[in-house]
Amino acid sequence: MLVPLLLAIFELSASWGQGRAPAQPSVAAEFTRAVALYTEHDDTGEALSEAEQAFAGVLARQPRHAPARAYQGLIALERDRPEAAEAAFRDALSIDAACAEAHVGRVRLLRIRGQWQDSYDEARRAVRLAPSSVLARWELVDVLVHRAEAPVGDTERNEAVPHLLRLIALEKAPRQAHFDLANLYVEQRKWREAIPHYNEVVRIGQTAEDSDVWVYEVNRTIAECYEKLGDNARAADHLQRYVGDLRALGASPEAIAEVERKIAQLRRTPAAIGPFPVAASAQPAATRPGILLEDLTWQEAEAVLGPDTVVVIPIGAQAKEHGPHLKLRNDFTMAEYFARRVLDRSAVIVAPTVNYHFYPAFVDYPGSTTLRLETARDLVVDICRSLARFGPRRFYALNTGVSTVRALAPAVDLLAADGILLRFTNVGTIVEDVEKKVQQQEGGTHADELETSMMLYIAPSSVDMKKAVKDYHPGASPLSRVPDATRTYSASGTFGDATLATREKGRQIVEAMVDRLALEIESLRKTPAPAPQK
Repeated sequence: MLVPLLLAIFELSASWGQGRAPAQPSVAAEFTRAVALYTEHDDTGEALSEAEQAFAGVLARQPRHAPARAYQGLIALERDRPEAAEAAFRDALSIDAACAEAHVGRVRLLRIRGQWQDSYDEARRAVRLAPSSVLARWELVDVLVHRAEAPVGDTERNEAVPHLLRLIALEKAPRQAHFDLANLYVEQRKWREAIPHYNEVVRIGQTAEDSDVWVYEVNRTIAECYEKLGDNARAADHLQRYVGDLRALGASPEAIAEVERKIAQLRRTPAAIGPFPVAASAQPAATRPGILLEDLTWQEAEAVLGPDTVVVIPIGAQAKEHGPHLKLRNDFTMAEYFARRVLDRSAVIVAPTVNYHFYPAFVDYPGSTTLRLETARDLVVDICRSLARFGPRRFYALNTGVSTVRALAPAVDLLAADGILLRFTNVGTIVEDVEKKVQQQEGGTHADELETSMMLYIAPSSVDMKKAVKDYHPGASPLSRVPDATRTYSASGTFGDATLATREKGRQIVEAMVDRLALEIESLRKTPAPAPQK
């Protein structure tokens, strides 16, 4: 399997991220060089010998360097010395039981001995113990879909998919992960899903660390996928690019002429793209960086939930009044929409949308529901604690409410005591500057000009502008359908002027919010989780 040099070097930081003490700079540099030599060694064995000497040098300086000892075992395996390899892996694990390199070595030993099921179990254990380890995930993928020991079926392919998606997120130039994932989809006759990943292989191309020319064959494979889908025009376009690659590689005139004949045949019958085209506004699930938790099996969830995972929890009421012109499910629709946009932008796991929370201001209107503040607080806390058991320490509540903040703020403090970092959307401030630019109403915060404009952009079929009204009586207390000195009167349930809403205003607000949600999530990803309080 081809794993580029930079990805192997990335393994260094992943390994030390598993609770290991950082080495001295000289040791770190020597280890990095040794890993590079091991990864790129050729058939002459010279680089392997250099790597062996470099790992010995690391251990001379730092005798309890578990990854270096494990790499000595991997080299011993390459030299057909399984007993020495096993001793090295045993030594490394006695230093660090979560040493990914040692677990990978044990996987390879078990495979040599023909113990495929044990090697599979060990590979899964390696990923569980070191979820950020590129080396461990590649080994599990290899056991699942590049094995000769047992047949490869859809069960194994489906299990490999989330691991390859995770490798795409972890690696800096994930050409091989894209290629393997595309090949899996082709084996399952999922042509449309395969194409974006093959395109990524072509985009990354031949890297500075290798001399491979196989990537130029990928345009031909993309053409075959388009032909399977009935899109002969695009198939011909990719074959034309393939002809250019063949010429650059010095292919024979006969080989080029054969491809050109195929291009001419395809252009004579440029069939329309298949019967189920992907909508222009929606990214295919296979190409999204984000993953929907609900679409996974528990085994797939285990593969993608790790200490570096960011989990997004959308929150939106599915039973809360929004005036005469918007549905009770308004906030739920909004939360689901923003969750989809986040999936398209960020490498996150999106949990199912929470459709009940703290909405005490609207209980005077039939169909509206609320939880007690403590219940709403604990609901989010329990969701985060449940998922944190499997690794994640960073959670983002994609919040679409105002009063919900009163329950989310104390949830932050409770979770911090457990070493869990929770952040949430504050809808009152996240795009306040954009709202001020487009707002014409004198005031309002609910089912008003701004919220209605957003829904005209997000889900126009859910808005009935014929029923939109201006209903604004300044106040900060819960709304009431009847005049009441202790509450803010709104006969309609609107608080503002919905008649001023336009789709263009909604577009400006929504697109700004999508950008800022992505920024908040990336800021969360870079923030260290708090230390748990004992």
